[in-house]
Formats: sequence, structure tokens, C-alpha cells
Amino acid sequence: SIETEVEEGFDLEQTLTEVERCLNCDIQTHFTGSLCIECDACIDICPLNCLTITHNGEEADLRTRLLAPADNTEQEIYVSEALPQTARVMVKDEDLCIHCGLCAERCPTAAWDMRTFDLLKPYAGQDADHPYSGMGIEEMAPGGFVSVAP
Repeated sequence: SIETEVEEGFDLEQTLTEVERCLNCDIQTHFTGSLCIECDACIDICPLNCLTITHNGEEADLRTRLLAPADNTEQEIYVSEALPQTARVMVKDEDLCIHCGLCAERCPTAAWDMRTFDLLKPYAGQDADHPYSGMGIEEMAPGGFVSVAP
């Protein structure tokens, strides 16, 4: 008799559980605008079009110019400082990013890199709006970006 291991996949309940797992929760893309030469390598390689280089502007207008427009105004987008070549900005839609690291692998100047981070959550007695209060840490968005939210 032949004993062969067969992978049968997931049933619906297992699928729902697995989909909610974060595979790269402790890895965050980090962008250093001063190193960016605006070669678009990161934009070309991104499988989900979560990166855009464009001129800065009002949030509503900026959202319409993204490669994958962020129509949901409750989802945050991250905007870098002005880039040295053209004063445009790098915009990242964190809701789309899967932290695959392809942008960091492709970047010729290391403007993009991958960094581990610690998720800090407020606990009893801490101000929920400022979970870093009392810890000597300023509130910040991931990866060197400024959070733009409604």
C-alpha cells in the first residue's frame, strides 16, 4: 500500500482564521526621503500599487492622484517630507501595503528599508489618544512618514 501525504487545504473556518493572520506584523517599511532619487523602482515593483510620488496638496486632492486611489477617507495615507530632486512627496497607503519588502530590495539608494518595530498599545491609566505619553516617545506614524487622516 502506498502511504502518501496529501495536503487537503483549509475548510471555511480555517480559511477565515488564516486570512486574519499577519505574516509580517513586526516588519515595517521605513522611508528616508533624503536618500530618494525618484527613480520609481519601488513604484514599479510594488505588487499592490501602494506607493506614489506626486506633488503634495490638500488631502482630498492627493487621494485622487494615488496609483490606487484611497477613496475611503477613514483610511490613513502617509506622506513623506519633500523629496530632494523635485520637492514632490512619496505617498504610501498603509492599508494596501503587505510589507513584502520588494521596495526595499529594489531601491538602489536604500531610501526604503525594512525595520522591526514594537507595537505599543495603551494600557490602563494611559491616555488612549497618546499611548506613548510618559514614555519619552513622540507620537509618530510608521516608517518616517507623517500620518494624514481626516
